[in-house]
Parts: sequence; C-alpha cells; structure tokens
Amino acid sequence: MTELIKKDDFIEIEYNARLKSSNKMFDTTSPETAKKNDLLNQGIGDGPRIVCVGRGQILKGLDESFIGKTFTENYVLELGSNQAFGKKDPKLVKLIPEAKFKKAGVRPVAGFQFDIDGKIGQIISVNGGRVVIDFNDPLAGKDIIYEVKINKKVTDFEEKIKGFLNLALNVTKNAITINDKEIKVDINYPNDFVEHVKNKLHQVIPETKDYSFIVKKQ
Repeated sequence: MTELIKKDDFIEIEYNARLKSSNKMFDTTSPETAKKNDLLNQGIGDGPRIVCVGRGQILKGLDESFIGKTFTENYVLELGSNQAFGKKDPKLVKLIPEAKFKKAGVRPVAGFQFDIDGKIGQIISVNGGRVVIDFNDPLAGKDIIYEVKINKKVTDFEEKIKGFLNLALNVTKNAITINDKEIKVDINYPNDFVEHVKNKLHQVIPETKDYSFIVKKQ
C-alpha cells in the first residue's frame, strides 16, 4: 500500500510560483529558474526546501495541499488570494505628509519601498505634498499558481532540524551546526523570537529537547 503524506511528516520539495494574472515568476527553488527570472538577488533559488507538513512554515493553501499526496508526486496548485497572501486591506493604504520624508532626508518616489515606523510599505503616488503608501504585502489580492514536485520523505534527524530552522529562521543550512548534543545557529534575531522557534522545534522534533540550543550572534 502506498504511504501518503500526513501532518508532521517532513518532506523535501521543489517548486515554481507565479502570478496567475501575468504568469510572472516570483519564487522558485531552482537556481537556474531564479537566474533566468532575475530573482537570485532576492535570496530565492537556494535549492530544494524541507517542510514539516501542517506546521505553518509555508503558505496555508500550499501546506494543506500536501496532505494525502504521495512522497514522489508532481502537481500544479492554484491558490486564490485568501489561501495565499490574503486580500488587500484598504486600511493598510496610508496618506503620509511628504514633509516627513524630507525631514529624514529622503525623496519619495513612486514604486520605492520604505520602512515607515517599523513597517515596510510601497509608495503608490506622490502628489500635492502627500505620499500614498500601501502597507499590504505586494502579493496581497493576487491569485497564484504553484508547480510542485515532492522529492521524498525526510527521515534523517539532522536533515530535519536544518530544514526546519532554514525556514523558521530564514538562515542557510550552513549557518546551523549540530554535534555533541548541541544545535548552534549563527543569527541576529531577538531572544524572544529565537525562544519561540526553539519551542516550535521541540514540538515537531521532540528529541531536540535533549539538545542545547545555542545562538551565536553574527
């Protein structure tokens, strides 16, 4: 009988993700595809990803799609905005006085992204001393298509740890060292967030509770 994927299984996947409306690629695990679509400078195309199914490490719609699939399956998945990056929220489109930018020595230009009070927004327009900034995710309101390849079930202990932390902390696997009952990670994150990720790791891989979790600040 063929084994099917269930929650908390670790799987290795490859994918291409594009906008349904324009067919524009915005994410991929393939270095070649990333280079072809000028995405390498965005940290995309680093190779296959390891995902713990059902733990919210990736988009909800994509995560849910793995359940019931086989461990070597290819498929195309279409996600509406509510299953992907959410619908656009009009309340997240703000008017900000142009003077605020000038005070900071910045010239606002439509299309640019800026960090305003700790939030990333994209400038929509600059007119009459007012700057319109959209703080929605750039992909909010978009329907997207994933081409997914499930390579295998991951059972190796260290491979699972590195795969989980790669997504949870957005670090390369080379930044993670595992030996002598220690898990060391080179990263700059607030301690409370690291503690949250450590607790999540203990939930999905209970054996890691016997390991020291050491953060080496870069």
